[in-house]
Amino acid sequence: MTPRTEEQFKKIRVEKRQLILDAALELFADQGYHSTSISQLATKAGISKGLLYNYFENKESVLKTIIDEGFNDIFSDFINFKENQFTNEHMKKYINHMFDSLTGKQNFWKFYFQIILQSSAQAIVKEKLETFLMPVMEIMTQFFENNGYDDPYTEALILGALFDGIGMDYAFAPEYFPLEKVKKNLLNKYCNIK
Repeated sequence: MTPRTEEQFKKIRVEKRQLILDAALELFADQGYHSTSISQLATKAGISKGLLYNYFENKESVLKTIIDEGFNDIFSDFINFKENQFTNEHMKKYINHMFDSLTGKQNFWKFYFQIILQSSAQAIVKEKLETFLMPVMEIMTQFFENNGYDDPYTEALILGALFDGIGMDYAFAPEYFPLEKVKKNLLNKYCNIK
């Protein structure tokens, strides 16, 4: 048997790390962060506890990584806009992207809503959440100001609250939530798209 190459070891390491994150996301979404043990994470990932600690220092670091990578994936295209660059076309893309993420990353959103509803878990990721959400709030506030809203900051808060409510309803009861109708309504409201 030929020894593994450095590339093969890197690939295995990346795959194991992702396996742990996927298992954690599923467990955290289904039973909550505090109710999930490291032993359960290792079992779900099909690895030993010792091996899990080769990838993550503790359960908290797994939580922070899921938030960091999940939000980076969702918001990375929208946090680099400069003043006055975010147009109606960008808003349309943003709304569509958020709805796509609700359907494509349902476990992440279910996990996210459970985390923000658990004050002790929320405290662990508060700083990471602010890192992603504050730039989005600034972009949205600027967008609403550029489009003549009387209170742009409040409108940005309303849009954020709408996404939270839509996301929570869809994450926990997708079969009862008319996602496409709601998306059309938001596109009409914020992008004048019929």
